[in-house]
Amino acid sequence: AVSFYLIFILGTVLSFDEMMVRFMGRSLQTHQIKNKLIGEGYKLFVLTIFRGFIVNFTPDGRTAAKEGNQEYGTKSGEGKIESMILHVCEIINRFKERQMNRLATYQRSTRQNGTATYSERQMSTFCIAMDNYFTLPGVIKKLRDRGIGVVGTARFKKNWPPNELKNIDKKDAEFNDFFYTYDDNGTLMARWMDNGLVFLVSTIHRIYR
Repeated sequence: AVSFYLIFILGTVLSFDEMMVRFMGRSLQTHQIKNKLIGEGYKLFVLTIFRGFIVNFTPDGRTAAKEGNQEYGTKSGEGKIESMILHVCEIINRFKERQMNRLATYQRSTRQNGTATYSERQMSTFCIAMDNYFTLPGVIKKLRDRGIGVVGTARFKKNWPPNELKNIDKKDAEFNDFFYTYDDNGTLMARWMDNGLVFLVSTIHRIYR
C-alpha cells in the first residue's frame, strides 16, 4: 500500500523498519519475534518520512515466499533483504514520478520564486535510516549505486568491518569513545561506546578533525 495522495513531498530523510500488527489467531503468515513489544502477529516492512508518516508498507508473510505470494520477488543471487530494498527503491521512484507530475501541474506559477525548484531538489536525493537487520554490505552497495544514502546500526559479517574495528574490546573503551574507519567504497564504519559498543555505518557522513 502506498500513500500517494496523502503526502505532497517525500522529502530527503526516510526510515525503513519492521512493524508488527498484533494477531493471536490461526494463520500461516504470522510471526513470533522475541523481545518485541508485540511479539506475535503480522510483520510489515514499513517506509516512513522523518516525521513518522507511513509512505509504504509491505506484508512479510511467514509462508508467502514459499508460495510465491510476496509483493517483492527474490532474484538469483539476491537475498530476501536485498530484494526488499530494491522493492523500496521502486516505490520511491514511482512516488517521485507521481509527485513530480503533480508539481508540474499545480505549481508552475511558483517556479519564478524558487518554490518548485526547492521541491524538486527535495525529491532528488534520499537517505534511508535503517537498523542492523537491513544494513548489509550488499544492501549498502545497491543503495549507493542508486544514489541513495544509508545511515544506521549494523552487525558484524564475514570480513566486514575490518579487524581493526572488530577487535576493539569494551574494556578498552570509555563512555562516548568513537572509533572509525572507511571501507574501499568510502562507507564510514564506526563503533561508539554507549552502554556497550554499538556498530554504526553511514554513506553520507565524513569525519573532520
